[in-house]
Amino acid sequence: MISILYFLFLTSYNMLQYIQRTEWLGFLSTFFNLEEKATRITDTIVSNYKCLSTAATTSSLPAAFGLTTPPLVAFVVYSAPSEFNNNTASWSFSNATYKRQYVTAAGGTFYIPADGKLKYSASPDLSAETSFASALAPIDIIIDETFGAGTAATFYKNFNLSSS
Repeated sequence: MISILYFLFLTSYNMLQYIQRTEWLGFLSTFFNLEEKATRITDTIVSNYKCLSTAATTSSLPAAFGLTTPPLVAFVVYSAPSEFNNNTASWSFSNATYKRQYVTAAGGTFYIPADGKLKYSASPDLSAETSFASALAPIDIIIDETFGAGTAATFYKNFNLSSS
């Protein structure tokens, strides 16, 4: 007897909005006859998301932290020198649409450097490092997405910064 196993492979990388991703619950629930439960869960998620987003964008939260405008938020990554990047360190800003939407929904302002430059590669004269550090200057919140970086000391070292 031949046994056949079926696989269902789903990706959500092309769903750029958070709310769109909840639709997968409804789709998958049909395979388990749980559509009603999935609808309740999805409705709760959407309602909570909209409520929190409204609260974040209409509150005086920035003022509570001494800010006169919504905080500038940047997602950054450090790539250490390796055989995969010609042994050249680089620093970059993310410009992913879904991250921009999360920041905006949370009441922040998504940061992209004024010159639009997203990636800085190490240079012998340290100009890239200096330029990247200058680009970091106006940011209120930095989200470090560097793989394996877990401490503030590592962050400062990777981005050639000091705690002062």
